[in-house]
Amino acid sequence: MFNKLRNTIFRPIKYKMFLHLGRDLTKKLPSKSEKKVFIMLAADYDNLGDVAITEAQFNFLSENLPHHKIIKIDTRDTYRMIKSIKRVINHEDIVTIVGGGNMGDLYEGYEELRRNIVKTFKENRIISFPQTIDFSDTRSGKNSLNRTIKAYNSHPRLSIFAREEISYNKMKEIFPRNNVELVPDIVLSQHKGIEIKNNRKGIILCLRDDLEQSISDTFKADLIKYVKNLETPFEFYDTHLGSENLSNVDLSRELEKILGQFSKSQLVITDRLHGMIFAAITGTSCIVLPNSNHKIIGTYEKWLKEISSITLLKDTKSSSEMKKILTDKWSVLEGETLETSIDEKFEALRKSLR
Repeated sequence: MFNKLRNTIFRPIKYKMFLHLGRDLTKKLPSKSEKKVFIMLAADYDNLGDVAITEAQFNFLSENLPHHKIIKIDTRDTYRMIKSIKRVINHEDIVTIVGGGNMGDLYEGYEELRRNIVKTFKENRIISFPQTIDFSDTRSGKNSLNRTIKAYNSHPRLSIFAREEISYNKMKEIFPRNNVELVPDIVLSQHKGIEIKNNRKGIILCLRDDLEQSISDTFKADLIKYVKNLETPFEFYDTHLGSENLSNVDLSRELEKILGQFSKSQLVITDRLHGMIFAAITGTSCIVLPNSNHKIIGTYEKWLKEISSITLLKDTKSSSEMKKILTDKWSVLEGETLETSIDEKFEALRKSLR
């Protein structure tokens, strides 16, 4: 059993969750009689997009369920905490699963954890916060999807939230027994808590170097060269830190740091979803490049297209269009803040918590 689970866990989870497997941690949890809501798969690793999602989810739950104890269960603690949670959970408690972009076989370890949570807490209301779904058309991808369909559709009180329309339509099709709704990425609910600065300087390049990268190395090199020739300060700043063994306090500090850097910059160029979202909530001008799946384009088209200071470059075969957009944008840089109307888009999620 250990080897089977170990082999499904995709980096950065690795094997950390199996430390102290089986320990009774009930004393660290609220009593059974208290009102509780759990955040399962809370980010405890170096992806600041996921850290931002976890913190935004915590804040959203705290705001909408002020009389509940909000308990974050770190991803690496999932298996060792389930036994303890089952001892203190009551029928009215709510289990939430962290939002993000790992519902699929690219990050199979996360999806296996999600299936186990759904199968374990069948008597409780479960709410999967806004996600992107993306299963590959391979044999392993189809097998993973079939296991997910079986697990999710067997739960009588599971609500699944998509964060863009492609995921929403897919979820509606394959999860007919579940409540499926469409809302923005949960980090967009946090725009009111960000300080917007007027004295800005320089460019941030926030670019991927992983399995979700879509732009070519040649395009990336041309982009970097062109930015250098603008003779303005620039720096590389990624939402993936590339550092292991950071504490939750360290991760929160790094999140605060990157948001501070975005809010001081004139322009962000990024192919990361949360690079675009961080730009949106800090009122920073942004040029967005596509990634390997639909989450960036889908989020932009549905929720951020009306923000004039955010521009999506769909065609990255040639760098000429990118250079034109960058030149035009650099001459009239003026960030635009999110409208408070974005808050209304989360009403279905609020309703699911009542």
